[in-house]
Amino acid sequence: MTATADTVVPPPTAMPPPMPPTTIHSAPKVAVPQIFSQSVPTFIVKQPQMPKPYSGVSSYQSFKEHFERICRVNAWTTTEDKVQNLTLALEGPAAEILTDVNEASPSAYDEIWTLLARRFGQTDAPRDAMRRFNNRRQTDNESIPEYAQAPVCYIERPGLLLPHARETLT
Repeated sequence: MTATADTVVPPPTAMPPPMPPTTIHSAPKVAVPQIFSQSVPTFIVKQPQMPKPYSGVSSYQSFKEHFERICRVNAWTTTEDKVQNLTLALEGPAAEILTDVNEASPSAYDEIWTLLARRFGQTDAPRDAMRRFNNRRQTDNESIPEYAQAPVCYIERPGLLLPHARETLT
């Protein structure tokens, strides 16, 4: 050992040999007091799901079902929340119906859906009627005149026009 007046320096020691690359190093274990591990709260932040925009091009009924699912997921239970988020989801021609709605009214939510149904509710009706017409089969207890008359109800609904359907039946 070499000694000076101010410091004591130990003699040089041999360095341990390097560890081979296959040696697995274990991480040091840190003991956390039990009081800290139990008192740390865990926060889960739930992001609200936003409804798809609706312009009236797609199915009104499909949008209504989608919007009602979003309301349940986001826990929008008050009429005010539903009206606010429904009006934000409407765009283009669908948003134009809002000019006739008082959004502060307690019945605003139902009024919006009524106006949307009136304006866009028939977009799927011709396709649905044609599908029902094409899939129609005579039941066991149905007479031939009853079976022949049934497709007429698909055609004569108010506001429903099926191209070439009347000519086919007459």
